[in-house]
Amino acid sequence: MSEYKHYNIEEDSAGRLLGNLYSGYVQNRNEEMTRIDNSTGWSVAIVTLILSFSLGINTPYYFVPLAIIFIAPFWLKESRRYVYYIFWSDKERKAEECILQTYKTGKVDSKKIIELIDDIRPLKIITLKKAMIVRLYRSYFWMIVMIFSVTFLLSYVQGAIQTQYIAILFLLIGFILLIAAVKGKDEFLLPRKIIMKPGIAN
Repeated sequence: MSEYKHYNIEEDSAGRLLGNLYSGYVQNRNEEMTRIDNSTGWSVAIVTLILSFSLGINTPYYFVPLAIIFIAPFWLKESRRYVYYIFWSDKERKAEECILQTYKTGKVDSKKIIELIDDIRPLKIITLKKAMIVRLYRSYFWMIVMIFSVTFLLSYVQGAIQTQYIAILFLLIGFILLIAAVKGKDEFLLPRKIIMKPGIAN
């Protein structure tokens, strides 16, 4: 139970508090989104550099998939940040609802403000596992497809694809990627489908 429940918030103070809370939530949400974009940007730069380098010097094809190791930490960090992005977006949405209700009724609901402050559980809205899946499809799935494509191209140039078991391996991986793409099409083709409703700050 929060210590805030021991205090009575006057209507005038509650109004100012609600405005400050909303501004803070918007700022926090924007900061998390900026951090997510930065992580994605670094991942794209790393993948582009590795693939360009691999194509330039004709790197043995079996080394190219190691690029996934370099972007995995960014994916994990980005997923955690996405949890907080959704958390702050949800609090922003609830604060916006309180503001709109205040405009309609002319009264500030102090209880809802206290409930808003008490909400400190990010994983209640979206789990880390779900966040990892979302960020995988929205940012990193395309990088994996690029890595697979370059690996296939180099294996073809180097003649490895003519080996039966190598060809079967590529067919199997390609089939797995196809299934993953079909299963997660709503995430990377229609990413806005499950994003929180944008607040008035957007």
